[in-house]
Amino acid sequence: MATTLAASSLGLSGCAPQQGETPTVSEQPSKVASVMQTASQEASTSTSFEATPGQETSLTARGFLGYLNEEQRAALLGSGLDINSLSRAQQVTALRVLESVFNEDAYRILAGVIDHVAQEPTEDVSQHHFLRFSQEPATDQTWQLSLEGPVAGVEATFFPDGQITFQSGHIELSAADIAEVAADVDVPFKNSRIHDSALAFFNSLTEDQRAALQTDSTSENAGLKGSELSTEQQQLLISITSNWVELADPKAKSQQKEEIAETIDETYFSWSSQGPDGMQFRISGPEVYIQYQESRPAEADPAVPGTPEIHSEFRDPNPNES
Repeated sequence: MATTLAASSLGLSGCAPQQGETPTVSEQPSKVASVMQTASQEASTSTSFEATPGQETSLTARGFLGYLNEEQRAALLGSGLDINSLSRAQQVTALRVLESVFNEDAYRILAGVIDHVAQEPTEDVSQHHFLRFSQEPATDQTWQLSLEGPVAGVEATFFPDGQITFQSGHIELSAADIAEVAADVDVPFKNSRIHDSALAFFNSLTEDQRAALQTDSTSENAGLKGSELSTEQQQLLISITSNWVELADPKAKSQQKEEIAETIDETYFSWSSQGPDGMQFRISGPEVYIQYQESRPAEADPAVPGTPEIHSEFRDPNPNES
């Protein structure tokens, strides 16, 4: 998941505003983000532990609260803070929080998308994206972060032991969205990890296995069952799910992949190929649900390779058990 806001652009120093003081639009975004990063690092080193990725996010998120006024903090801890309502400096600082959550690939795409939609002003609030914390972040308490909007969304939980789990997520990108984001951040959507891992799994199937694939059934438990796969094929199927459940820093603890592997025999895969420029699949099991659709726009010339539309949804069937 890419952004024009390269990590190196966050390296300038400056003075932090007082608690509750809102940075002005003229304030340098890199200056705000750098100071907040320094503050979170100092908070980390002042304790008796080396912060895990999850704990580092808690510290960084607490720092973000200091760059909001009272009304903005109430929204962030309540119904959600409208990213479009923030100054450019605050938007970059919010991205710094997301950067501390996700691995490099996931962050690049998500931040590129958010940066894109945040720069497309619209009065239609239904097209805005909202950031929400379930409570004031703390390293010794469980809390949730959610980002919700029509183009991208994700919900993550942070635990005191440093574990990060993802309860849900979605991405809805038109061909125009992808073309603009890709042009700015050089993201190879056509051969993304999701695309390539799904194609590798499908290509590993025998003709009999492919015949078992079903996409027109309304039942989630339809398609090719995990117990009908070889060990190698099961690993390829698990690798597809990793694109959603392993969005965090590789050092972060997460039991989701192990839980999916333990229930892979009861997990189903269904597939529909939409020609050389598209695919649609679904993964449904006791510990994971994923839908993915990549297709050419209806008005596109079928003879010309082009940018696809991408629609994807992920959810944990047992979010309260994490």
